[in-house]
Amino acid sequence: MHRNSFGLIGNSVFLKGLAFWLILVLLGACANPVPPTGGQKDKTPPGIVPGSSTPDLQTNFEDDEIKLTFDEWVKLDDAFNQLVISPPLNNKPEIKLKGKTVTLKFNDTLRANTTYSVYFGNTVKDITENNVTKDLRLTFSTGSFIDSLDTKGNVKNAYSGDPAKEILVMLYSSQEDSIVFKEKPNYVAKTDVNGKFEIAHIRAGTYKVFALEDKNGNYLYDLKNEKIAFINKPLVISDTAKTEISLLISEENRDLSIKRTDDKTYGKVRFAFNKSPKEATIQPISPPDDWTDYTEIVKDSILYWYDSPSTDSIDLLIKNQSATIDTLILNVPSRASFLKKEISVKLLVEKEKRRTSKGSSSGKGLGKVGSSSPAGGEVEKFENAVAVGKVRKLHPSKPLLLDFNFPVLSFDTKKFQLFEDSTKIEVVGQYNIAEGKKRTLITDYNWKKNTQYLLVVLPEALNCFYGLTNDSIFVNFIVQSPEDFGKISFNLTNLIPKNNYVLQLLDATGEVVESVQTSGNDEFETIFDNLAPGNYKVRIIEDNNNNGQWDSSSYLSKQPAERVLLYPLQTVKPSWEVEGKVRFGDPAGTPKRKPGLGG
Repeated sequence: MHRNSFGLIGNSVFLKGLAFWLILVLLGACANPVPPTGGQKDKTPPGIVPGSSTPDLQTNFEDDEIKLTFDEWVKLDDAFNQLVISPPLNNKPEIKLKGKTVTLKFNDTLRANTTYSVYFGNTVKDITENNVTKDLRLTFSTGSFIDSLDTKGNVKNAYSGDPAKEILVMLYSSQEDSIVFKEKPNYVAKTDVNGKFEIAHIRAGTYKVFALEDKNGNYLYDLKNEKIAFINKPLVISDTAKTEISLLISEENRDLSIKRTDDKTYGKVRFAFNKSPKEATIQPISPPDDWTDYTEIVKDSILYWYDSPSTDSIDLLIKNQSATIDTLILNVPSRASFLKKEISVKLLVEKEKRRTSKGSSSGKGLGKVGSSSPAGGEVEKFENAVAVGKVRKLHPSKPLLLDFNFPVLSFDTKKFQLFEDSTKIEVVGQYNIAEGKKRTLITDYNWKKNTQYLLVVLPEALNCFYGLTNDSIFVNFIVQSPEDFGKISFNLTNLIPKNNYVLQLLDATGEVVESVQTSGNDEFETIFDNLAPGNYKVRIIEDNNNNGQWDSSSYLSKQPAERVLLYPLQTVKPSWEVEGKVRFGDPAGTPKRKPGLGG
């Protein structure tokens, strides 16, 4: 067979080239190592190498730094906030990472004969899978022994009952009342995500106890908006006294003050307060003869409505009972420009109104003093109301409530038409403005169950602020049957007769459906009737000062925050009765249903 010399040469060149590229690939792989793929995922957190690290529980410590060497490469996550040293130091230490070693260098002279606990929290992680060395802690003593006592407990938000995380719990050996304002604690720990804490290696003694939301990180109670909790009587820590601490944290119960003001719109000023302004008043100073005003409280805010065609500015005096809170020079926006917007009286959407009621309590959507516009959000929905088109549902024993975007000064009953059933038979209803709520119009009648109604409010039926009136308004609603609703029979035990309690029934949105008070008994029973189907909870406030509302803490007055407990109830269904039995202070009970409420 004749062989092609070109083919032999070509094959030889090809093989040499292939070998060359294979060598390059192998060399490249050696020069650029990559983690191996496949295999089992690493779930093991970094571990400490004892021989290369500062020993735990070391006595007679004289060094100015501690070192922790790990068995793999690590990284630090949020070390500044996670690190807690007890007792606290005057100067923050330096924390450094080099390879597998974390070094903490002290910038203070350590106290003699003192046990120190250095808590790293969850700051150390491996670099591959972020496995955390949880609750990393090192303890040492500058003396000849390690203090061995401890205490633990939990911190909760006083009003909501939710766990309070990243809160400092502090122990002071001094019993001086002002100690929390001027000195760092003897021992400190930080709560975890569940609000739990543990302070270990404590010396036997008697301590003042505080919990603090330390916003500026100086271990002192020195900011007005820092939350605080405390125990009035000293905590005794000894070999025989083992006590778990429960603390309720809140901002202090301070005097009523204005947080924000929004006066951008003619005819209305919104004042947001630090708490409910139910006893506050707003008074114009030397108002003109054509001045008209109305004060409306909405949760933690006041809407101050006013109208005066002749006024460019006016002084307002804000008082709480007899005490003056503030004065405000109100520069009145243009009334003419306001009225040119063709503003008309409209119905508020029930869903939006409910959301706004929650938002106003926290001050959301309010602008700062002098701002050109509010912060937006739910307040805008509240004010920019639109007509309601959907069919409403009404209990046969309740009136129809219509909420408007402006206060109603008067109305013409001749321009109201109420039609019954699909035959549109006109019936005569009763109409009133709700007491203390001028934006709410009440329509009542001897309703027939399972019947549809139509309310027609003809143009110019309503005379509202600024001389505004309404266009045609149509409200369709169905009066349901009593069988469409349920009830809750509520029984509360384990009460202290000398104490006062406030019970609030909450719907699924957190809105208060009904509120009652009780005192003088160790047991209380009530019925919450005519409830729309849905989920409900009961909030119980231990009203220590008997003022009918919840009060936060006041340290100088030695008044801890009032205790609040929240109990979920079973779902209310049509024609069913939920039996809610609660022993105050215990976890939620086991409510039962009773069928057949009937009509």
